[in-house]
Amino acid sequence: MVEQEMPPRLEDPEVDRIWNDFVSVERERSDDFEALLKDPQVRPEFQERAIDVLLTPRFDHLPFKVNAHHVSSEYDSFLLLGYGRNKYEFTSEQASYAAKRIPQFMEQAWRIYRRKNEGDKGQGDRNSEAKNAISALRSLNTTIPRLIPLISREEAEELLESFNPYDIGIGPGSSTHLGPIHMVFNNDQIDDSLKIRARQRAIAEGNRLFREITQSGRSPDFLSGALISVIDLRTEGDDSEALPQELTDEINFMLESNTEYQLMLDTESAYEDLEDMDTRHKLIRHQVFGEEPYPWGDTFSEYSDEDTAFFRQVIRDFPEDTELTIELQERINAYEEWAKKTRRINEERDTQWQHELQREQQALSEMKKPSAGVPQETVPQ
Repeated sequence: MVEQEMPPRLEDPEVDRIWNDFVSVERERSDDFEALLKDPQVRPEFQERAIDVLLTPRFDHLPFKVNAHHVSSEYDSFLLLGYGRNKYEFTSEQASYAAKRIPQFMEQAWRIYRRKNEGDKGQGDRNSEAKNAISALRSLNTTIPRLIPLISREEAEELLESFNPYDIGIGPGSSTHLGPIHMVFNNDQIDDSLKIRARQRAIAEGNRLFREITQSGRSPDFLSGALISVIDLRTEGDDSEALPQELTDEINFMLESNTEYQLMLDTESAYEDLEDMDTRHKLIRHQVFGEEPYPWGDTFSEYSDEDTAFFRQVIRDFPEDTELTIELQERINAYEEWAKKTRRINEERDTQWQHELQREQQALSEMKKPSAGVPQETVPQ
């Protein structure tokens, strides 16, 4: 089969003339621009402009006429290629072009957000431009995992430098949902080495945010647990023996950076996964004596039989730490007293309920007519 030769690109003035004719009609929806991408007969210079229109954080930031506005007045862009209803399948050529443009668009969106936000509330921001910028960042960020399998290794590594592993819909640094990085790890078409690179970036970015938050005197909230979850993301290309040390290093980093607030993570699970006893000791002391992470409350305030079993294990592990063992024993005693009281109350409630049920059944029995053939008792006159 003879490979078709690509036609020469049109000169810019001719591209502008044809494009301006195309956008002479104002558009509220993205369909006509998407159609340009789906038609293999459309020249690449016009498909590239369509990609720009569909990915830009603001129409008026593009160097050519768009003549479009989102059907919702809140948005200055379409933001549809990354998530939502639009699951457009890029060609390799389109993916390569989008990969070059996404870092530029993300930088534009960050500049808009930093200039316009009114309190780092992300899509909940009252400023519509800041809200639109966060929507743009989410769309661009979730487009990246879809592009990686379609572009070269070099392009993929460069694009990952713009990738934010966390969903930033709530606000930069405050949201810790891991949807974007799960999109990378769940994609079988992405090479393990790139997944490992994405995880390394997620840890580095998470630690940067962690340090930034704690240095401002705030609790890192759910970022603690998110970082542990990222470390647990493994591939066949990972060194399984490295996990305990990675976890130890991460826990120590968080404890050194956040000396005040309890870490919002699964303490028992992290404790059991740690092999270094010194780090175990530091973690449990921090969780027991640390300040409650307002407004979430004390992460050790509600217990169960499993929790007290864990407390007893800690006491066995560190019997020499008198302060810790006394505190945990007091919590065990308080829980057992509460559990005993709760059982007594429940037993009394059950007894009362059984008594009331018997009275109800007796009343129902007395309400019924006597059966045929059974003499009715004579009521004394």
